[in-house]
Amino acid sequence: PPALRRLWIVGPADGVDLGCWHPLAYRLAGNPHAGLALMRSLLNDMVTRRQAMRVAGIDCCREPSEQFPHQFLVMDEIPELTLNEDRKVAQEACLLLARIRRVGRKTGTSIFAITQDQSRDVVPTSISRIFSHRICFKVSNYRETDMILPGARAQGWHPEKFDPAHPGR
Repeated sequence: PPALRRLWIVGPADGVDLGCWHPLAYRLAGNPHAGLALMRSLLNDMVTRRQAMRVAGIDCCREPSEQFPHQFLVMDEIPELTLNEDRKVAQEACLLLARIRRVGRKTGTSIFAITQDQSRDVVPTSISRIFSHRICFKVSNYRETDMILPGARAQGWHPEKFDPAHPGR
């Protein structure tokens, strides 16, 4: 049920990639400054939630409920924040992401950060390290596989060889 989930969406104003999710968004931000405000609001919500969880005797929010729905911060084109030309925006975005990830473990909050540019410069190492799971779709060559999924080729995964004629294999 939707009451068990809250989508906090940050993405480009055109909303091309995540536009179909906008009607389901609990909160939505379409530019970097609005994105920072949304992230601050989410963090405040998480702190309030953590206090309410303590009062209710709940240590960790593993199962969503109407009182404590699972929250998802979905960030489309994350470099618009983490590599913003305004250095203060980029720094605050990185700090907020790290705090949300840290507090999110207990409060039932997950982060999905999306980028179409897989170069090493797009997502700072300090941020890429906080993500425990990575998803890689078809890439152009083995170097991109190594950037996105370090060690994957040694384990037999080769996203550079995915066959579009056989999705999901």
